[in-house]
Amino acid sequence: MNAINHQLTTAAAYVAIYNQQWSTFEFMSLPDGLAFAMLGALLPDIDCRHSTIGRKLPFLSLPIQLVFGHRGALHSLLAAFCLLYFASLAAFPWAQSLTFGFIAHLVGDSCTKAGVNYFWPVSSHRFRFPILIARNPLFEYTTSAVLLLLAFLSF
Repeated sequence: MNAINHQLTTAAAYVAIYNQQWSTFEFMSLPDGLAFAMLGALLPDIDCRHSTIGRKLPFLSLPIQLVFGHRGALHSLLAAFCLLYFASLAAFPWAQSLTFGFIAHLVGDSCTKAGVNYFWPVSSHRFRFPILIARNPLFEYTTSAVLLLLAFLSF
């Protein structure tokens, strides 16, 4: 998935859950929480120097990519829990929203042929639910737009 589709699908999931007013997700607020969730949706791709965030932070992206590779350590639940832990430790008010976006990115990437190794470093198994056709931006944009539209219609 590309960056904008990660952000659109994260926004759709965030808004859909927000609209349900689930007490489990008390951290959710609009628009601040949504903005940080959409930022979190970009974070896992810091391990790819050609990604949107990787191009903006090459001094971080390149070493991370060289050490861990793309869809390695930063595409795992361990990385998501570390993000939540350290953001909460720093008393960052939107730590949960940021982590929500991070995990939404992982779910989105598991919908591709490459999949995601959720349990890195314990396992090398990649979870794949390949509903997104590789390198088909039209299908990605259409899917993302429909999900976002459905989420906002549920208001």
